[in-house]
Amino acid sequence: MKAILLSILFLLFASFGVQAKTDKKNVMFNVMAQSGAQSKKEMEKKLKLETGIISVKTDSKQGTMLVTYNANATNIKSITNAFKKGGFIAFPVGENCSTKKGGCLNNIPTEMNTLR
Repeated sequence: MKAILLSILFLLFASFGVQAKTDKKNVMFNVMAQSGAQSKKEMEKKLKLETGIISVKTDSKQGTMLVTYNANATNIKSITNAFKKGGFIAFPVGENCSTKKGGCLNNIPTEMNTLR
């Protein structure tokens, strides 16, 4: 009887599943296309396919992309690398490039530049 009860409890927990908490964050990227880069719309579509990316909004006039992501599944460095693969140079808005060797082209963003 005890084994049956435990089995039923196990099945209930398994059917409802334990979901990981989403730590949703936003970061605004300055985006510049390199030669041979995809269009920004294509880049937006590819970013949405990356693990942990929740949404992407492009502002072509400002040359920025607002990326909403799950911080438990990805990070800013991974998102920046995804931009690189698409032929774009991207760095978070507000990043102080003058203090970095190579400036923002180094593409090593920090968490402190995320918008909350």
